[in-house]
Amino acid sequence: MKDIESFLQGYKPALLTNPHYQLYHAADLLKLSTYPSTKVKIHKMDQLLYFQTKAEKQRFLQQTHPLLPDSPCYHREVGLALGFPPKAVEYYVTTMHHESVDEQKVYLEYCGIGFVTSIDYMMEDIQWLWQHVPTRSKPFFTNVCYKVQGKQKPFHLKIAYSDSSALTSAYLTIKNTLEVSSVHI
Repeated sequence: MKDIESFLQGYKPALLTNPHYQLYHAADLLKLSTYPSTKVKIHKMDQLLYFQTKAEKQRFLQQTHPLLPDSPCYHREVGLALGFPPKAVEYYVTTMHHESVDEQKVYLEYCGIGFVTSIDYMMEDIQWLWQHVPTRSKPFFTNVCYKVQGKQKPFHLKIAYSDSSALTSAYLTIKNTLEVSSVHI
């Protein structure tokens, strides 16, 4: 599911868009224009942050009012508004300028909500999504993408909603693969 579909269907609490890089259909953009929004500066680019309700927009504006755009604290508030798990947000905020942690990153996507987190937080973040994203009893898969040092293409896994044994198995597979790939002979 695309992020805009997730937002329009009410799964994703907020949607960040960049007017210069719009890949959305005109009909979706027309629907999006009916939602409350505010301008934000992320990575030195002016973007729009859409909210499901005016109250959510007001809460965001109050939280970010004293913060400098593009600061770690500002990024934290944007990440939380977008519905990312708190551990993933903290991981991003503390590592956003450190490329040396790339081999510990995994990309997760659930119900149109996609973000980067640490392999160490992967299980907790997925369980958080399963508990906090209302899917109206429609089960979604959690997509996991990770890159192995020295390999061109990333690896992909799918985990069925609420399948704890598959989640544990995926975590162990990724952890072992990353550990083996980092061994230097």
